[in-house]
Amino acid sequence: MFPRFVATKPLDLSNLPKSGMVSRTVSVRQLVRMIHQSGRWVGIVTSGGGGAAPAWLLEVPGASRSIAEVVIPYHPSAFTAFLGFRPEQFCSPAAARALAVTAFLRVRKLVGPQELCVGVGCTASLVSDRPKRGPHRVHVAYQTADTTAWFHVEFTKGIRPRVAEDHLASRLILWAIAEACELPARPAMPLRPEETVNHRLKKAPHEWSEVFLGQRPFALASGFLPETSWNQLAIFPGSFAPFHEGHQKMASLAKELLGRPVVLEVSLANADKPPLDFLTLEERMNTIPADCPVLITRAPTFAEKVEIFPGATFIVGADTLLRIADPRFYGGSREAMLQAITKIAQRGCRFLVFGRKVADQFLTLSQMCLPPELREICQEVPESIFRADISATAIRQALQGQEEATSSED
Repeated sequence: MFPRFVATKPLDLSNLPKSGMVSRTVSVRQLVRMIHQSGRWVGIVTSGGGGAAPAWLLEVPGASRSIAEVVIPYHPSAFTAFLGFRPEQFCSPAAARALAVTAFLRVRKLVGPQELCVGVGCTASLVSDRPKRGPHRVHVAYQTADTTAWFHVEFTKGIRPRVAEDHLASRLILWAIAEACELPARPAMPLRPEETVNHRLKKAPHEWSEVFLGQRPFALASGFLPETSWNQLAIFPGSFAPFHEGHQKMASLAKELLGRPVVLEVSLANADKPPLDFLTLEERMNTIPADCPVLITRAPTFAEKVEIFPGATFIVGADTLLRIADPRFYGGSREAMLQAITKIAQRGCRFLVFGRKVADQFLTLSQMCLPPELREICQEVPESIFRADISATAIRQALQGQEEATSSED
């Protein structure tokens, strides 16, 4: 008997794998045998639970044809080292998806880009030897070249021992691998009536996948791109997590001050984090007005952006400009920093600089100590016409606080 599915939004049946609807429930051993014969290479990263899944996969002959690696970064420092950054929460959808993306990229590097690869990430908070205030839960995600999917189950507390919760988490990992491998079978999930499997899936457009894999420099994610050269456009880079009123005002003022269209740019690649997954990208796109043109790239630094957008003017906040002029972001090398600035100038690019609140001070271009080479290609937006202390980080923290308060009330 399959567990009940509760989607966080209506399921788009067109996004289901081409193998079709799930047709049968099979034993763990049968499913593992099918995974080994699927023609995929799988990398698994699990922390906090789901430890039985790797054992089940390895005890059935044939794992050498399907399992690329298994990593269990249990300590917070190991988790952070694996991702390359410390997540806001270790047991969360975002953390599971970051693990899955990192696992996918590692597998692709290990076995070669010509192979079909799957990265699976699991984070869990299960029965422990000390009471837990929060819910017992598991988040599992998988990443392929064109799909991100996420699964979540919250377990009823106090009815199962640790091993039983871990086995359910492990079955959910196998469920995710089966879906990623487009297999028409799933393992049984013996859940209670009040326990459900939440599921979200995003199958990316072909262009998104090509940018994600580094096969093209950019793609239009929404809106319409003006038919003009880059030097007639203003590019507004950002994570937009979420896009808010301050971003909207910056874009409107930039269009007015520069007399040119504004195009948002979201880089899937990050200098110190795994690339964005497709669900996260979709979430961010949903906060941006539909008529606003948005380009996605794999260019986390401005030295890379100017190769794609020569002659463009970039809309930035003062905090971003500080990072451009900080040798710490160039391996501590002032020479490398100056070389990057020289490259930006040589490509004919400039910066329109908006003031931002940095620490306890609202910082503008005129207050900043910058290399002359950088200041020469900057234009200031005076505080008298723009000041917004709102930040995406503050919005995320406020939303997280609301979610935690709601959870504690439940």
